[in-house]
Amino acid sequence: MTKLLDTIPRLVEARDEHGCTPIFLAVCKGFRDATQLLLNKGHCNVNAVESVVGLRPLAVAISHEHFHLVDVLVKNGADVNLQDHAGKTSLQIGLFAHATRGHTMKEEPYMAEMKRKWRRIGIKTNSDALLAFLVSHGGDLNAYDCEGVTIKTMFQQRRDPVLKPLLEIQRQRG
Repeated sequence: MTKLLDTIPRLVEARDEHGCTPIFLAVCKGFRDATQLLLNKGHCNVNAVESVVGLRPLAVAISHEHFHLVDVLVKNGADVNLQDHAGKTSLQIGLFAHATRGHTMKEEPYMAEMKRKWRRIGIKTNSDALLAFLVSHGGDLNAYDCEGVTIKTMFQQRRDPVLKPLLEIQRQRG
């Protein structure tokens, strides 16, 4: 893959018939090394939108449970607050993952870091840590979805105790 991209660098932004770039395929398959290589080669749009559903690579990583790619994408400029065609942000997709897969989520290094850093305010599980990571990297709990509901409101409706620590992280972030 390195040799191919060195020979034809524009392949980094090539699109298939669905508007997917190579980073979508790497993220969909959960290939961390390929994702990192595409990002390292430059000119790879980490916030690219595929044309069918309007998903972005970060949302794909979260929805496909490739949580090991979240830190790679965010640290390379993935915007947590960009919406897909349905008006959902990656943080909102993360909330769904937290609600449905929270207890079975495998720990990733960035999750362990978030739990160490924020345990005193209530970040205890891997899914809490995923949300803490997203919020600490710009995720906005006051962002609205297409139905006019904020992420904060969704947490309040579920009476989810992780809301309080997430609000504290957002407050400290400024």
